[in-house]
Amino acid sequence: MLLLTLLLLLPLPAAFGQTELTDSEIARILEFRVKYSKGGVGLVAGIVDEHGTRIIGYGKPSKDSTQTVDGDSVFEIGSISKVFTTTLLADMIERGELQLDDPIAKYLPPSVRVPTRNGREITLKDLATHSSGLPRMPGNFLPTGVMLKNLWRVLCAACGSDGVLADLWARYSLEDTYEALSDLRLKRDIGSQYEYSNWGVALLGNVLSLRAGTDYEALLKARITDPLQMHDTAVRLTPRMSEHLAHGHGENGKPRPNSYMPAFAGAGGIRSTANDLLKFVAVHLGLTQAPISKAALRTHDHQYEGRSGQRSVELGLGWFFEPQFESKIITHNGATSGYVTLMAFDMAKRKGVIVLANSKIYIDDIGHHLLDNIQYPIADDPTKRIAIQSDPKLLKAYAGKYRFRSGNTLTIIAEEERLFGTWDGKKKAEIFAQNARDFFWKAPGAKAMFNNSDVRATFVRNDKGEVTHLVLHGGGEPAPATKIE
Repeated sequence: MLLLTLLLLLPLPAAFGQTELTDSEIARILEFRVKYSKGGVGLVAGIVDEHGTRIIGYGKPSKDSTQTVDGDSVFEIGSISKVFTTTLLADMIERGELQLDDPIAKYLPPSVRVPTRNGREITLKDLATHSSGLPRMPGNFLPTGVMLKNLWRVLCAACGSDGVLADLWARYSLEDTYEALSDLRLKRDIGSQYEYSNWGVALLGNVLSLRAGTDYEALLKARITDPLQMHDTAVRLTPRMSEHLAHGHGENGKPRPNSYMPAFAGAGGIRSTANDLLKFVAVHLGLTQAPISKAALRTHDHQYEGRSGQRSVELGLGWFFEPQFESKIITHNGATSGYVTLMAFDMAKRKGVIVLANSKIYIDDIGHHLLDNIQYPIADDPTKRIAIQSDPKLLKAYAGKYRFRSGNTLTIIAEEERLFGTWDGKKKAEIFAQNARDFFWKAPGAKAMFNNSDVRATFVRNDKGEVTHLVLHGGGEPAPATKIE
């Protein structure tokens, strides 16, 4: 009952048009997530728009600390590091130092054999869009052999106590990377398929450093962090950053050692603060001008589209695009052994958010909610949902056909005081109201329709009160669908 009460206390904006969440409302969301997530420790959220910046924190930098995390708290940002690397790539293109379609072999040492396939070479663009054919990690990162790899995974699961994984990252060198690349045989044509690759973007960071004649951290400092006065953003912790470190924790809330990954710095090795990251987002939004402003905008250009399982994937240079009803969210998240992070912004709204946690809790919904609290509700416990009775006039307004970007249609049918959904006209299941805007399928119906037991739909109206679209939540990123009749 306490959990349900807290869920009901979370802010619910007006039916039409987005309302700006207050700092106290955001603080309640953060408090709830930290308190009622397994292993929650600390959480910081930041917003930047034309009105300035806001940063709200809740929780601690460590379990035994008496301090509170804030805008100066230092977090490992994980794969958000990748968009710093692709911004460096775009900057070097703007300066005429290289071209997007340059083969990476052009910049690597002659001793490195870069794999090719059917006469096609791996290019900088291929690395930046996860379409190079390189797997997620190099083959020599873990010991060879299925049995040994499984053993290492078991050992690494205990890295909170023995630091196995952290030590593995620290020991893996550029020479190891080159050896793995020289031994690789590509399994498919370059550019033919999307496959998320930490290795690929780590290699991209290395290539850019070689072209610039310096190391990755020096390049990052010269081109991005110093010009933007991001003095608490680096690969190696400075003394000041160490003083403000929010220590990482695993799913169980136990401390995890920090990771230092020199060979993978450009893919996941950067540490930063909410204050600094909002400066980076502000440049990407065009809210502030900097030497990398043109490069930042270049990274937003559409570069590649593919599939990840059943989900379509659209990318710029490093960034992932989430098409919305009237715009798109540009985003990247990150995770290391003790942290999860999210950076997202909407160019049409000129608004961006960052969310940083020093434990392995779910945060993506918070970032989306801060960007748009009408279309993106906060995640809840599906076993605690309570259906309420809705006005039949409201249900009638929601009835109709909704088309997704994939071409699939969801038909909403109003029958007296009940609402049903049917996917492509094949399966029909009742949906239940949580409030005037958010509806859910019970687990059996959701499973039958979507092969996913947790699915919700948020109905969205325009300023005139007309239902224009819905957003489906569950099984991946939110999916908007236009009401077509």
